[in-house]
Amino acid sequence: VSTQSTGTDIITFHSVDSIGISEFKTLFQKHMPSWTHHELIEKLFQVVFDLDNDGKIFFRDYVLGLNSLVNATTQAKLKICFDLASNEGKLNKLSFELAVSLLYCICNHKTDNEIPFDHDVLESAFQVADQDLNGFVDFEGFSSSDILQHCDSWS
Repeated sequence: VSTQSTGTDIITFHSVDSIGISEFKTLFQKHMPSWTHHELIEKLFQVVFDLDNDGKIFFRDYVLGLNSLVNATTQAKLKICFDLASNEGKLNKLSFELAVSLLYCICNHKTDNEIPFDHDVLESAFQVADQDLNGFVDFEGFSSSDILQHCDSWS
């Protein structure tokens, strides 16, 4: 069965052996249409779904990955969002905002990545999280950030 002829949807996916990254992007964007960053979706595929790093996932992997996004502990959600947004284990201001946006989406089961904070609140949270004042935030700073005090209330 080819996912190319009918398009990748959850029913088609269940009936094939596995899908690769391009089919995953198509399937994921059907459920999360505002996620237009292909690099982010590729990273999500690698970090959350393709745990054996073979470039393909089975239906079971997809279900388990979605479950891990929805039902993970707050700490696990923080780690997933940090890993998705970071570059070499660090967040700059822009990627910090992306990580917070992803966290908000995951905690609220939202399909868009709009967060209910203005730029000044995010800037202030970044300054607090940037513990060594070098313009970057590591996971420790991200997980202790002021803005993340809202995470449990988002769930």
